[in-house]
Amino acid sequence: MHPSVKYPKPAFRTVTEKIVCEMIFVRSVFSRYLFFVSQSTIQTYLLQRATTVSPRIGTEDNIMIVRMLTVRNSLAFVSLALLLSSSVAWLPRPSLALLPTASSSPVLTGPAFPATVVVESLPHSTTDENSSLVIEESVEAPSPVPLEQRTSLVLQYGPTAVSVWTGTLATFVLNNVGNIGPIPASSAVSLAAALGLPEKFALAVMCGSFAGMVRFAVVPSILAGGLLGVCCAGMLRLFDSKGWLVGCGGRLGFVAQVACTMQFVARGSWGLLAASPATPSVAALVNPSLYAPGRLLSSFTQLPSIILSTIAGGIFMRSWKQVLGQSSKPVVKRIGSSVGAVGATGLLGSALIPAAAGPIFCGSFIGMSAPGKLPTLTSLVGACAMAGACQVAMTGVLLGGWGGKLGTAALLGVVLYRGLTHLIGEPSTELTPKPMVTHEPVPVISPVQ
Repeated sequence: MHPSVKYPKPAFRTVTEKIVCEMIFVRSVFSRYLFFVSQSTIQTYLLQRATTVSPRIGTEDNIMIVRMLTVRNSLAFVSLALLLSSSVAWLPRPSLALLPTASSSPVLTGPAFPATVVVESLPHSTTDENSSLVIEESVEAPSPVPLEQRTSLVLQYGPTAVSVWTGTLATFVLNNVGNIGPIPASSAVSLAAALGLPEKFALAVMCGSFAGMVRFAVVPSILAGGLLGVCCAGMLRLFDSKGWLVGCGGRLGFVAQVACTMQFVARGSWGLLAASPATPSVAALVNPSLYAPGRLLSSFTQLPSIILSTIAGGIFMRSWKQVLGQSSKPVVKRIGSSVGAVGATGLLGSALIPAAAGPIFCGSFIGMSAPGKLPTLTSLVGACAMAGACQVAMTGVLLGGWGGKLGTAALLGVVLYRGLTHLIGEPSTELTPKPMVTHEPVPVISPVQ
């Protein structure tokens, strides 16, 4: 017999009963939250109308009430997120699999809703030729994450988060205060990281540098730039833990773009991190007038040059990496790494062809794709062509100097190309490793019953 385990929570007769109760509770809380927010939104709208139409009716008081309601909506949203995340932890994770037998069906013993339930474990049992199977596992109480494990997680991801934050702030200062431009700033920071840091932290610095390419129109101050670095580090941690888009070129730029967009939307909706009381214009997020027929025609005339520049950037980056990455000298090998190749491509493109620096830099992101994603030169060229078309398609979105916009176009190009090749059934070009020695299959001899 295993020792008894005490549960502080009420016991349910079946797992299904507990799941249904938790779902009803979460649904009731969520419905109350929706009513609360809708009521606050209506009040906010009416007060804004009253302030606009009739300025003489307590303008300052109305503005203060509007701000208070906005803060209340924000706190309600955060509390709902915490509640839903905690409700997921409340759902049962049964470690006892009970299979019903012909004579009985297992039910947890004890009163209906006791304050403390003592669950007796089942003894280890064996099966014979006349009995059915009985599972011998015992119920174990869920244990919290030990402090040592949480500390090790912080120490494990802490240097990566610091690298992302440093890359964001350094690029942001060089771009907006030093006025050297977003692409040279990101390229210089990435190349310096490739020379001085291990590849893991150099990649983190480069991800932060993509977020630091943002302009003051989107992130208005250096303090907001530092907070953007924190947001980008958290977003990269989420993508890494979930394994999203691993091996696809443009993934780090897309992470930076998501972090930048989240901060911009928060600042525009709730007045957070704003340098002035005026909220930013929504035109920085999307401008439908840029998709007018006349402007679309002019954008399509630039499509061939953008595609060719993107292809040139992808081929140059991959060639740089293949040539210098095989060097025996440590410094040259660091410059020939993925981070160093992207930084060198961006710097050379900005210096030699400034008008095409953006597409060239975008193509270098596609060159970072894993060999399993884009194994051949044809696939690289196809993905670069798709990314060039995506750059033209994103003409009217993420305006004003957005961080990670080029990386998002590169990622879309890789995903669209891979999806198209799977749709038309293009044969795989990846090589399947063959065994060095082949043997004839050995016949399996069944034991005599």
